[in-house]
Amino acid sequence: MESHGENPVYILFNRDWGGEDTEDNGVAVLIEDGEVTEVGYKDIAF
Repeated sequence: MESHGENPVYILFNRDWGGEDTEDNGVAVLIEDGEVTEVGYKDIAF
């Protein structure tokens, strides 16, 4: 992972739709320098 800003903050969201969730496709938001720079699956944070 390469960060282009200072103080990166990842906010991770999980979802529960019931049943088995083998992929666990949560959502992640990357905030750098106070601005949202990326939104995607939570694997962007790892």
